[in-house]
Amino acid sequence: MAPTKLKVALAGLGRIGKKHAINLLNFAPRVDFVAAFTPAQAELAWGREHLEPYGVLLYDDYELMISHPGLQAVAIATAAGVHAEEVFLALEHDLHVFCEKPLSTSIESVCSPEHSPSVSDSVAARYLPKPCLTWSNCTVSRHHSSCSRETTIKSDVRVFATL
Repeated sequence: MAPTKLKVALAGLGRIGKKHAINLLNFAPRVDFVAAFTPAQAELAWGREHLEPYGVLLYDDYELMISHPGLQAVAIATAAGVHAEEVFLALEHDLHVFCEKPLSTSIESVCSPEHSPSVSDSVAARYLPKPCLTWSNCTVSRHHSSCSRETTIKSDVRVFATL
């Protein structure tokens, strides 16, 4: 019996995103690369040439991409200023997330009270091993000491995406 493949989408087809796309297509045998997102027309043109022939659907709307039928995980390689927003949207869709660093360019977007503990608590309980939480907590508190302890603990789950 063949192993199950993880259905993965990629957000961002810029310099780093293209490298991830090529790796997902050629060097990830347990991955079914199903979709990619970019708002840039030049990057969509690159995707039409290099990804569509292999069955990867292209999106110019991130929320539509993360609603792709059967999607299980998303890799985020977009501009750093939108990483946190895209991570939270993916987590709300119950997806596994890999995010290029940095998670955010502002601590406010990570420590925001608008992100419900239900997202962070349920994802932590199901997907995150303790070492990730410990490492992430150190990263947030060392670089952003203005975060309260309570906020730092809540943001642990979200910061794991930088690993």
